[in-house]
Amino acid sequence: MNDSADRNVVVKLEVSVPVGSGAHVMGVAPSLDRVAAGPPINNLGVLNVSYPTTNQNGVPVKTSGSSNQGVICAGGTSIDSSNRPGKFILAKVFPNAVSGTPDATGATVAVPDMYGRWSINNLGTAACSAGSGSVLSTLVVWAQFIDPGADPDIVRQIPFFGVCGTATLCDNTFAAPILHVGNPPVLHEEQGPREWRVIAAGFDSAQLKALNKRWIVKLLPTQGSTSVWDNGGNGGRTPRVALCYERGCAPVWKLQFLLGEAVIEYVKPAAEWNIVDKNVFTSVSSSGLPAGSHLPATIEVVPA
Repeated sequence: MNDSADRNVVVKLEVSVPVGSGAHVMGVAPSLDRVAAGPPINNLGVLNVSYPTTNQNGVPVKTSGSSNQGVICAGGTSIDSSNRPGKFILAKVFPNAVSGTPDATGATVAVPDMYGRWSINNLGTAACSAGSGSVLSTLVVWAQFIDPGADPDIVRQIPFFGVCGTATLCDNTFAAPILHVGNPPVLHEEQGPREWRVIAAGFDSAQLKALNKRWIVKLLPTQGSTSVWDNGGNGGRTPRVALCYERGCAPVWKLQFLLGEAVIEYVKPAAEWNIVDKNVFTSVSSSGLPAGSHLPATIEVVPA
């Protein structure tokens, strides 16, 4: 350990994170001694924070009016030991130095893209001063490579010195697309979970009972304006289950089941989608169903 920026930390984590329009993600993690500081960690993976850098001076802090606190842009990479993107990132800024175990309550959640990149704009709350007299704040980033329900695998603390201004680094230089909070949360092709779990139950006809299962759907290469996750089925002898995100004037999520002549489609507006927690489809249409078939009123989809 070369400086105080990276510290060994064991975290008992209980998080309430705002997502979308008023929803919250709750996570409770037991203490786990595999948490440590800096890359690599027990061969689980590597977390890099590219900006701000450790002890960086003059980090742009976007403020409102004459306030001496505001928000910053942060980003980096999260790659597990198999060279795959990490599960998710939690990030929070403290307007001072951090002593003891940092509290993750209110942290922002981001999901690394397929290359492991993550970026969060308007991350608060950072302290700052006008002109060259920068003020100390601390960025804390928690990375998860294994189970979302377990302790974070890496915790990094990045002290930096903020200068008050009208824009963050991302505002000044580039967009920060890998942000999964806000209203509405919008998923792009290179973001979000690579796998979702579709919990299907309640298909009652002899033919459609084959759909009653917990399906894992995996992200396919994106083409055009639609991202697709599917189970690899062909819709013939093997059911095809596909989760689709369609961009456009009215972005929408669709969950499709194909089996023989039966085509079943559930739809959910993108503004209601939760990138890190359970989603429930309730609007359904269909064609080619066996006579007397009844469809489930709801289908749940959760990150795998």
